[in-house]
Amino acid sequence: MGDALGAPVEFLSLGEIHSKCGSDGVTEMLPAFGLDGGGITDDTQMTLFAAEGLIHATAVEGAADSVHAAFLRWYQTQGRGSPDSGTGGLDRQNWLWASRAPGLTCMNSLGSGDPVGTAAINYSKGCGTVMRSAPFGFTSAPMTLAAEPELAYDKGLFSEALTRAGESLAGN
Repeated sequence: MGDALGAPVEFLSLGEIHSKCGSDGVTEMLPAFGLDGGGITDDTQMTLFAAEGLIHATAVEGAADSVHAAFLRWYQTQGRGSPDSGTGGLDRQNWLWASRAPGLTCMNSLGSGDPVGTAAINYSKGCGTVMRSAPFGFTSAPMTLAAEPELAYDKGLFSEALTRAGESLAGN
């Protein structure tokens, strides 16, 4: 809900928000991304794909590989394919095939073709990783809050690396 409320004003200053919405700010769903209201950003899209990756993780394809594969399916939804080319999961949902201003670091990392966990991490200051980390809190104990918060945190950090790879640390 918060993402859908904030999407229409994400890149506006406080003054611009007050100008558009009045002194109370956003108090109802506003048009965003060509929808009358309730448009979501790339952060919610990726949260959904992260959850799908975790759901499909198995002993053979662990969480890192499965979430990476899910993020690559999301990457295709950002103008790099069509719903007809989806694999049958979230990437077959037409409403998710919409580019919602994803960060360049994320797009470059996923588009690099680097195998999971092999690319250097850069110093990107984006907050997308935090916004899509909710599914990782459910990873160490099925259908309950994580019994091992450190495990969920570590998995969340690794997922961050999947979308923050790129420039070498030595080059920054």
